[in-house]
Amino acid sequence: YTLFLTITGGLNWGEPCALLMEIHAAMAVLFAIYIAFSVLCVLNIVTGVFVENANQITKLDADNMIMEELATRDKWVKDMEQVFANADVNGCG
Repeated sequence: YTLFLTITGGLNWGEPCALLMEIHAAMAVLFAIYIAFSVLCVLNIVTGVFVENANQITKLDADNMIMEELATRDKWVKDMEQVFANADVNGCG
């Protein structure tokens, strides 16, 4: 429970580290290595996964907006062709 609290910010990791230092200095070093590994490596990787997923979602959204714009433009072109075709009553272009 203490390990979880220290890496999530619920507990200042200096307090348990000081208690471990009273038991043995190697325990405090191992605890500091755990904190460094957890915070710098694991949490950084998890954050990177979330950011990458957000970037992919944003890219898909941008692609969809472009496709909608092109569809709107095509519809407008077809509507204009129909207007000019209706206006050309004698067929001379």
